[in-house]
Amino acid sequence: ALAGLGGGMVVGGPAAVRRVLVTPQTQKGLMAVGVAATAQMSLGIATLLTYVPIGLAAAHQVGSIVVFTSGLYVVHSLRYVRPAVLRAAAKQLTKSTTTTATSAATRTATKPVSV
Repeated sequence: ALAGLGGGMVVGGPAAVRRVLVTPQTQKGLMAVGVAATAQMSLGIATLLTYVPIGLAAAHQVGSIVVFTSGLYVVHSLRYVRPAVLRAAAKQLTKSTTTTATSAATRTATKPVSV
């Protein structure tokens, strides 16, 4: 989820996050997570396409530490976000989770049972 937010920062840019009213530290952290996750994905693909050379594989492992550290920074920076922003984010997350669960239940209920 955090990588998705960070990836959204890379694609959508800082203007998308400013609408949510997060702190500058959180904006920087989300940008760092997005860049690190994108670099990590690229490194992983390159590692697999070149049949896993040790140097590239080691760089991919170091990249995982960078992604983890960036995520920790974002979580720490969220301590200083206004409580109203966190409540709005939780409400949005609950709404999307409920919608997903409802649509999954509908698909399951309409699926014929084979005996």
